[in-house]
Amino acid sequence: MMPKTRRVTEWVAETFQHTPLSNLHSYSPELNPNKPLSLTVKSQVREKLVAQDHEELQASLRTALRSNQGRPAAIRTLFQHPSVAYATRKRATFSLPV
Repeated sequence: MMPKTRRVTEWVAETFQHTPLSNLHSYSPELNPNKPLSLTVKSQVREKLVAQDHEELQASLRTALRSNQGRPAAIRTLFQHPSVAYATRKRATFSLPV
């Protein structure tokens, strides 16, 4: 049986002839497009009083996420950093082989 990475590499080469593949480290938080938003939400939650239990923490997180939901321009600026700008580029849609 062929290793998964080799199968994926061959599939991408056949499907997207002009799409280069990049090998990333298994853990690359600086390349995670969710990281800037996550850091923003964490800082907003920390500004509030310390949660006394799990429910209060969930409510605080929900409030922070909802407040950011209404600020699309602010969220867009989080994705302007060069390390995560790739996440804002238009991507081709495709389905993976089964």
